[in-house]
Amino acid sequence: MPVVCDYAPVLDGVSRITPGSDFTARFNTGGREEGKAVLVFNLKSNGEGRLTVQINGVNVGQLEPYFDMNPNNWFSQTILFDASVLSRSSDPNANVLQIELEQGDVFVKDIVCFFKQDA
Repeated sequence: MPVVCDYAPVLDGVSRITPGSDFTARFNTGGREEGKAVLVFNLKSNGEGRLTVQINGVNVGQLEPYFDMNPNNWFSQTILFDASVLSRSSDPNANVLQIELEQGDVFVKDIVCFFKQDA
């Protein structure tokens, strides 16, 4: 039986995150199977503050700043998490991604969620 991977664009563009101004986005993962899923982020920051990442109210990981980096450069980070956190619904609002920032100033762009899907 073939294993099929699908993806859901969560953010197509750029968004700024500051303390007290959390990032929230909704996306669907209809037909997802059990196993692991991956979130891929592109970040640009001033090297301050850790980002807490939740899906559907469950903490799935943290994004770490790169200290002493050029704040004009983008870098990528990934979070591997249990796919059971994701909804199987095809409703476009089925999943809620929330990113909170402790301090600093961060830009995110082109967030994508990859997951195993039924064949």
